[in-house]
Amino acid sequence: MQYEYFGAFKKLQNDLETFQAEGYYDETLSEFMRDTSWQQSWDVESLSEHVNENDHVIVDLGVGDGRLIKQLQDGGTNSTFIGVDSSPSARNRFLKRQEECNFNGEFILADFISDKIPLNNVDFVYFGAISVNGLTTIKNVSKIFSNVERCMSSVGRFAISVYTNSSVSRFPELNGILTPEIYTTESGKERIIWRGLKYEAPFLIHNSFIDRRSEGLEPVLCSHHERIWREQDITEIANILGWTVAYRNISQVGDGGAQGYEVATISFSKNDRQ
Repeated sequence: MQYEYFGAFKKLQNDLETFQAEGYYDETLSEFMRDTSWQQSWDVESLSEHVNENDHVIVDLGVGDGRLIKQLQDGGTNSTFIGVDSSPSARNRFLKRQEECNFNGEFILADFISDKIPLNNVDFVYFGAISVNGLTTIKNVSKIFSNVERCMSSVGRFAISVYTNSSVSRFPELNGILTPEIYTTESGKERIIWRGLKYEAPFLIHNSFIDRRSEGLEPVLCSHHERIWREQDITEIANILGWTVAYRNISQVGDGGAQGYEVATISFSKNDRQ
């Protein structure tokens, strides 16, 4: 995998004799985000409005640690849940949280774009937490819609959370942000992580640096590349593929650099499946 670094992170890439390169869904960042991610709840009420009592099988794409499954179940959703994620670190977090918090759900380690996953008669699929930004091409967004359609029941719906058009216009505010944070690892070690953002519309690059040399470990440089999709973009792609908007509501990001930015959760249906 190719990682892209900028500014001070690029200098570290050039100056360090050795370092560990990781993505944002690998183990080091997964450990850093284990509590902040799990405690998020800003999107749950919005998503729960899209779920109904006839949704017997629900699939969470990009399930991560299972946060949304746990919170939907706490809110009274008694469906069969299946989580799909391509990250082994996410699988480890999911199983650990499941053991700690006793929620129900199956985890499938797979890439929903490229792997053939044996799912059928799914009533509701959601791609939450604005995870669609991890898909950087129209081709891959279209592929997600096609693969969801193949596994859906005749009345299935597909929900995506995406930034509203007005929120995307605010992203230049995030360009050049560089912040340090202190966190504690699961083993009790205190670390400092430096996190930076570079925005060149429509792409957002995240870089992070964690210096672990005092622990006898290599420092870690992390990079993640996103495309910041607008609600209009996703809706237009869906319409071209024959999907229509069944329901839409709005929430606001509750933390991080995009705190307060509006997010639309949109359920799409395919009329020719009725």
